[in-house]
Amino acid sequence: MAPDAESSNLINIFKYAYLLNNRRFDFLMTIEYCTDYQYTCFLQPKVSLIIWIHDPRPKECLEKIATVSWEVLAEGKKSPEELKIHEQNVRSSINKVISLSKLFNRKIIFATTAYFLIERAKILYNLSDISPIVLPIPVSIPKLDKISYSSKPAVCFLARLDPIKRPWIFFELARRFKDVDFLVAGKTNFPKIMEPIIKRYNSLPNLKFLGFLDDEQKDKMFREVWALINTSIHEGLPVSFLECFAYGKPIISCQNPDNLVEEFGIYTGEILGDGDDIHTIDIFANALERFLSNDKGRIEKGIAGREFVKENYSFNKFEEIIKKLIFEK
Repeated sequence: MAPDAESSNLINIFKYAYLLNNRRFDFLMTIEYCTDYQYTCFLQPKVSLIIWIHDPRPKECLEKIATVSWEVLAEGKKSPEELKIHEQNVRSSINKVISLSKLFNRKIIFATTAYFLIERAKILYNLSDISPIVLPIPVSIPKLDKISYSSKPAVCFLARLDPIKRPWIFFELARRFKDVDFLVAGKTNFPKIMEPIIKRYNSLPNLKFLGFLDDEQKDKMFREVWALINTSIHEGLPVSFLECFAYGKPIISCQNPDNLVEEFGIYTGEILGDGDDIHTIDIFANALERFLSNDKGRIEKGIAGREFVKENYSFNKFEEIIKKLIFEK
């Protein structure tokens, strides 16, 4: 782990440099970017560098997230000045890394996980002269003799039970669709806010809270459910989307990264705000009704989504792209 900006001293930096030099890395990769990463980048100035941006949040994204009052309460609202200073520090750090890379002729690559994130990344990190490429998130492709479904309709929610995900929309759908099982997989980071909300729905017999799932439990759930429902106010490209598609199951969501939900599921359109109003629940309910009433459509979209992920998001595809990025001139 790199020394952080506040506690680093010369001795720590020398120790860290010694550790890095003995590893003989082929390339370095950061997931997102924070100023503490600059130590590693500076101390390995000739090693190829990939800055892999998963969820860039420029001002426009933050403004949309702030329309969820519980999310503002959970995370705390930072002043515009605080946000501005943070962005300036990150951009300054990235500019230093870029300048050093040019000086040492180091290959530096900016990447995102989806095409729609490229413009967000350019805005957030001020990459006016750099166009990030897309480096797909690799997911395991399960072996399926056939795509299976539970005998009773079932849908799942797979995410943190935090305000930014607006899980109460999913809970309200369970109240309306009594003949559908609603499976909730995830835990909350904000129990003081979320537990009172969850408690209101504990009596619903078709709403089942599964907690955090390991790989085996998640595999079992995806083999049985008919679809994943995503209610978040904001997303990058969630791994849960790719995992769901890999099992041949469509997605119903108000987020549509790279138009994947529209193509392999049902896109409700963007929905801002808390999402606890009748209008929002109606939109999701109408989408779920359309999904449940079209067996042929949901099966065809599920098959197409699985083929898309197999072709574009496998570990073999990830390895192929990485090798081209790093080792080809």
